[in-house]
Amino acid sequence: KLLHQYIRNGIVEKWLVSISTESIVYVCLNQVVISVVAKATQMVHMPVYLSSVFNLVITMALLWIMSKIIVNTKLKRLIGK
Repeated sequence: KLLHQYIRNGIVEKWLVSISTESIVYVCLNQVVISVVAKATQMVHMPVYLSSVFNLVITMALLWIMSKIIVNTKLKRLIGK
């Protein structure tokens, strides 16, 4: 119940809604960001399971930051909004 309330009324819900409303940014930049983050973690020589989790967290954070920058500036013309 506690987790459900956190997801329902908190940051996770807002984040998931922003992904759906700004999905074009995620579609356009997803592979580029994943590739860059994966190359960066390969240079650090982390264990595979740890690097996978790290890749996911960093990729989602970077995509969120980039979507906020693109949607809230004139760069949104770049993606056709």
